[in-house]
Amino acid sequence: AAIRGAIRMFNDGKRPDGVFCNTATGTVAMYRAMQYLDLPAAETPIVIGYDLNQEIYQMLQQDRCHVTIYQNPFMQAYDVVNYMFEYITHSVIPPKARNYVPVHVVFKHNAEMYLADTSH
Repeated sequence: AAIRGAIRMFNDGKRPDGVFCNTATGTVAMYRAMQYLDLPAAETPIVIGYDLNQEIYQMLQQDRCHVTIYQNPFMQAYDVVNYMFEYITHSVIPPKARNYVPVHVVFKHNAEMYLADTSH
Protein backbone atom coordinates (compact mmCIF):
# COMPACT_ATOMS: atom_id res chain seq x y z
CA ALA A 1 0.00 0.00 0.00
CA ALA A 2 2.83 2.41 0.81
CA ILE A 3 4.53 1.75 -2.52
CA ARG A 4 1.27 2.33 -4.42
CA GLY A 5 0.78 5.60 -2.55
CA ALA A 6 4.28 6.76 -3.47
CA ILE A 7 3.74 5.79 -7.12
CA ARG A 8 0.46 7.76 -7.17
CA MET A 9 2.27 10.76 -5.69
CA PHE A 10 4.83 10.68 -8.52
CA ASN A 11 2.24 10.05 -11.24
CA ASP A 12 -0.32 12.72 -10.28
CA GLY A 13 1.73 15.50 -11.89
CA LYS A 14 2.20 17.42 -8.62
CA ARG A 15 5.58 16.16 -7.51
CA PRO A 16 6.61 17.63 -4.18
CA ASP A 17 9.99 19.25 -3.63
CA GLY A 18 10.52 17.13 -0.53
CA VAL A 19 9.08 14.17 1.36
CA PHE A 20 9.46 13.15 5.00
CA CYS A 21 8.92 9.43 5.52
CA ASN A 22 8.16 8.81 9.19
CA THR A 23 8.86 5.06 9.21
CA ALA A 24 11.45 2.72 7.73
CA THR A 25 8.64 1.07 5.78
CA GLY A 26 7.61 4.38 4.24
CA THR A 27 11.21 5.27 3.43
CA VAL A 28 11.78 1.97 1.66
CA ALA A 29 8.42 2.28 -0.14
CA MET A 30 9.53 5.64 -1.51
CA TYR A 31 12.73 4.03 -2.80
CA ARG A 32 10.90 1.14 -4.43
CA ALA A 33 8.44 3.50 -6.10
CA MET A 34 11.35 5.50 -7.56
CA GLN A 35 12.89 2.24 -8.81
CA TYR A 36 9.60 1.01 -10.26
CA LEU A 37 9.08 4.27 -12.14
CA ASP A 38 12.76 4.35 -13.14
CA LEU A 39 13.02 7.99 -12.05
CA PRO A 40 16.41 9.62 -12.54
CA ALA A 41 17.89 10.95 -9.29
CA ALA A 42 17.57 14.50 -10.66
CA GLU A 43 13.76 14.13 -10.87
CA THR A 44 13.22 12.84 -7.35
CA PRO A 45 12.24 15.02 -4.39
CA ILE A 46 14.45 15.58 -1.37
CA VAL A 47 13.72 12.56 0.81
CA ILE A 48 14.17 12.58 4.57
CA GLY A 49 13.94 9.04 5.86
CA TYR A 50 13.47 7.42 9.22
CA ASP A 51 15.50 4.59 10.73
CA LEU A 52 18.37 2.81 9.05
CA ASN A 53 18.66 -0.59 7.44
CA GLN A 54 20.55 -1.96 4.46
CA GLU A 55 18.02 -0.68 1.93
CA ILE A 56 17.93 2.84 3.40
CA TYR A 57 21.73 2.77 3.45
CA GLN A 58 21.63 2.05 -0.31
CA MET A 59 19.19 4.93 -0.78
CA LEU A 60 21.67 7.26 0.92
CA GLN A 61 24.56 6.02 -1.19
CA GLN A 62 22.57 6.47 -4.42
CA ASP A 63 21.35 9.98 -3.45
CA ARG A 64 17.73 8.74 -3.32
CA CYS A 65 17.51 9.74 0.34
CA HIS A 66 19.31 12.84 1.55
CA VAL A 67 19.28 12.14 5.29
CA THR A 68 17.65 9.71 7.65
CA ILE A 69 16.87 9.94 11.34
CA TYR A 70 18.57 7.22 13.40
CA GLN A 71 17.11 6.46 16.81
CA ASN A 72 19.43 3.68 18.04
CA PRO A 73 16.92 0.86 18.53
CA PHE A 74 19.50 -1.36 20.24
CA MET A 75 20.00 1.11 23.09
CA GLN A 76 16.26 1.70 23.40
CA ALA A 77 15.65 -2.01 23.91
CA TYR A 78 18.75 -2.54 26.06
CA ASP A 79 17.81 0.18 28.52
CA VAL A 80 14.26 -1.13 28.94
CA VAL A 81 15.35 -4.72 29.48
CA ASN A 82 18.15 -3.67 31.84
CA TYR A 83 15.80 -1.49 33.94
CA MET A 84 13.22 -4.29 34.09
CA PHE A 85 15.84 -6.84 35.12
CA GLU A 86 17.22 -4.59 37.88
CA TYR A 87 13.72 -3.88 39.16
CA ILE A 88 12.55 -7.51 39.15
CA THR A 89 15.74 -9.05 40.56
CA HIS A 90 16.97 -6.31 42.91
CA SER A 91 13.95 -3.98 43.38
CA VAL A 92 16.01 -1.13 41.93
CA ILE A 93 13.75 1.64 40.67
CA PRO A 94 15.02 3.23 37.45
CA PRO A 95 16.88 6.48 38.13
CA LYS A 96 14.39 8.59 36.19
CA ALA A 97 10.90 8.23 34.80
CA ARG A 98 12.10 8.88 31.25
CA ASN A 99 15.36 8.02 29.65
CA TYR A 100 15.82 9.65 26.29
CA VAL A 101 18.05 7.98 23.76
CA PRO A 102 19.57 10.60 21.48
CA VAL A 103 18.61 10.60 17.82
CA HIS A 104 21.09 11.33 15.07
CA VAL A 105 20.82 12.71 11.57
CA VAL A 106 22.60 10.32 9.23
CA PHE A 107 24.10 11.35 5.90
CA LYS A 108 25.66 9.18 3.25
CA HIS A 109 29.20 9.98 4.50
CA ASN A 110 28.56 8.72 8.05
CA ALA A 111 25.87 6.07 7.39
CA GLU A 112 28.25 3.13 7.54
CA MET A 113 29.10 3.92 11.15
CA TYR A 114 25.41 3.80 12.16
CA LEU A 115 24.65 0.78 10.00
CA ALA A 116 27.14 -1.23 12.08
CA ASP A 117 24.99 -0.37 15.15
CA THR A 118 21.91 -2.00 13.59
CA SER A 119 23.53 -5.43 13.27
CA HIS A 120 23.17 -6.43 16.97
